[in-house]
Amino acid sequence: MQMIGDLDWYISESSQKGTPTPRCPFANADHCPRYFQSLSLLGGAGFTGLSPNEENRLLKKWTRSALWPKTDEQATSVSGSERKASMFSNFCPEVAFDGFGLFATFLSRYADELDLETAHTRLAARHADRSDWRWQWSDMIPMHYSACPLYSLLANQKANHQRSMSRNTEKTSIQMEKDLFVSYSSKDKPFVERLAADLIRHGVNIWVDAFEMRIGDSLNKKIQQGISTSGWLGIVLSPDSVASPWVEKELNAALELELERQSVFVLPLFYRECKIPLFLRDKVYADFRNSYEVGLEALLRKIRPTFEPSILNILMSGSIPAIKAAFSGVNPEARNLYDAHLREFLNSSSVSERIAATTALFAIHSKDAFVYLVQMASDRSASVRRFAIYYLGELRSRKALGILSERMSDPSPNVRTAARDAFKKTPGARE
Repeated sequence: MQMIGDLDWYISESSQKGTPTPRCPFANADHCPRYFQSLSLLGGAGFTGLSPNEENRLLKKWTRSALWPKTDEQATSVSGSERKASMFSNFCPEVAFDGFGLFATFLSRYADELDLETAHTRLAARHADRSDWRWQWSDMIPMHYSACPLYSLLANQKANHQRSMSRNTEKTSIQMEKDLFVSYSSKDKPFVERLAADLIRHGVNIWVDAFEMRIGDSLNKKIQQGISTSGWLGIVLSPDSVASPWVEKELNAALELELERQSVFVLPLFYRECKIPLFLRDKVYADFRNSYEVGLEALLRKIRPTFEPSILNILMSGSIPAIKAAFSGVNPEARNLYDAHLREFLNSSSVSERIAATTALFAIHSKDAFVYLVQMASDRSASVRRFAIYYLGELRSRKALGILSERMSDPSPNVRTAARDAFKKTPGARE
């Protein structure tokens, strides 16, 4: 049952509002002053707080910031007796959820035991659900992060920073390593010159000896440097190239680098009919034999797969139907790019980004999804653990029984519930 202020309500609000992530992307003490202030005050109200050194560091940082509250009315505050805090105002909803299980900016306890008893009698008469916040609180103001007054300011700062980084990247792009090293026989030079011209026209940064070698250069040293600093090595396959000692030498160096990188590095470019070397036969190649255009298109898809930030935003949306629809339209050659970006978000300092990445890796059926879910099932955030446990249950893998059994003793009641439900779904589970 969805209750206003609970996690299901919050995720539903995110979906309806079309926000970039289901949880606040700035939910981190280093990223938002209200998050820091809320976390700090919660530590003084009996919860686990920040270390003194961290508290001092962050306080110095944020009090110098233009985002720090200028008046008492804007500031986050806690009031009540020394023994028990009774009112939490201007709170970060993300911190409130981690502390009390409610996404709220204001929470107030009942004035005394008599008021509490009266409220419980009234709720019992209405058969109110035990998850109803009124069993514990007299007042509560729910808040989605998009309504937080700091969110738009932080989002604008981030956008400005990204635009600045983009401009800096454009300025330094000439220092990038080569995209492709082309290995070929001199007898195939007309084909290579045409290929090089077309690749450059498409923005590919290539290494071809005719472009790179200068009088006095060491041939061996220059070629080794070119191979080691290129993203791919394309070997032009023809009767002449497979018989060329130089091409063989370059190919052997590339294959050694491929083993070292533990990823595909060598790309066969099938130009003319020939006997393909044994160690290249299991590789997918760009076929230029019957159609130069078809071969060029295949090569471009491989070395320059299109990456669209808008697709990544959808993958990080938290909406599984939207994630699946977006990923199904991604070129197979580019899917590893998105997978890699999502894996990076698993280490984000933001709880919402870790949840979104966990959801996406599950939804796109990442080949290592099980490994990542097990990893996130031990995350420091109870919210992240809860999502990871739920998705492990959806995988129905017997391999998950160990971690699910372990999480049934989790400190968080929400995680324990999720673990029990997931455990029941898993084949081989004993009641």
